[in-house]
Amino acid sequence: MKPFEIDDPQQTALAANAQAHPLRVVELKICDEIDAYNDAVASGNDELAQMIHLSIQSLKRRREFWLKPSA
Repeated sequence: MKPFEIDDPQQTALAANAQAHPLRVVELKICDEIDAYNDAVASGNDELAQMIHLSIQSLKRRREFWLKPSA
């Protein structure tokens, strides 16, 4: 598996605004999980990387829920 790439300035901005909306909290968690995923890949722990990848997918679905307009 290969690492995700993430912008550090983006992560810093998300951390500053995390309390503004639950969506921001989810986005910050995605950034944290990407960091954990990259660490797992770098250490060669593919099983952990796969579990973290599933967690990232779940968080992305949660983010999509927040982005959908309410009916």
